[in-house]
Amino acid sequence: MRETPSFCLTAVDFYGFGESPAPSVPVDLQYFADGVDEVMRRYNMEDVVVVAHSFGARVAVRLATQSTRIAGLVLVGAAGMKPRRTARYYLRIVRAKWYALWGLPRPQGSADYEATSGAERRTFVNIIHTYQEKEVREIRVPVLLVWGPADRETPPYMLRRYERLLRNSRTVLFEGRGHFCFAEEPQRFDAIVKEFALCTTAGENPSAECGEIRGNASGEIRSVAREKSALTASGRNLPAAGGGRPDGANDNSPHEGRGANGEEGES
Repeated sequence: MRETPSFCLTAVDFYGFGESPAPSVPVDLQYFADGVDEVMRRYNMEDVVVVAHSFGARVAVRLATQSTRIAGLVLVGAAGMKPRRTARYYLRIVRAKWYALWGLPRPQGSADYEATSGAERRTFVNIIHTYQEKEVREIRVPVLLVWGPADRETPPYMLRRYERLLRNSRTVLFEGRGHFCFAEEPQRFDAIVKEFALCTTAGENPSAECGEIRGNASGEIRSVAREKSALTASGRNLPAAGGGRPDGANDNSPHEGRGANGEEGES
């Protein structure tokens, strides 16, 4: 936990990420959301702005529909949308079933899927097959969407879907950047997030106010004389406000790829 001029910043290690132990039984998205909610209650956080990347955005969306402590969300390369299915996807499913029928070795899934086993693998499968379009429609707090147009893990079509579903959102694009755009331009990202948080907790409408959020590339931060809370739903400390693999390896986030038996999805 560290103090900034206007915010107390808390970085959370999800269960199975960073120094937090992995669950010994399969769990679902709600389990992760409950863990973050417990942190907010434990530290009596109010007017929280959740900053979340990739898998973390799934948890942030769930929190925004359940907790009155949330004042706003910053979703970066957000997962949670159902991926497009191609003919190749269905061919992989048929192939996996055919292999199983004949007792042949299972086709290899994504790197993240293959890195898990047992309860972690079941948890992984539970998460990537949780689609949150309905939940996103229910979000009432302001949302800042930050995306890299070159993102191949959560492609731009997922951004467009978020934009259609959200009632009150604003998008900032990091041109030429990919899934880890925040890490490629950390100072710009930091300024945008601070400005959004200050506007949100001051009761302003971030969709119409504030520096770069209006399109001003300077991203200047206005001073607001009140103490608020910001929380990153992440698997590691800032500036890499994203997740790690459930096995604790240094692959920083769930990726859009192949899941169980070669299925597509974040992995």
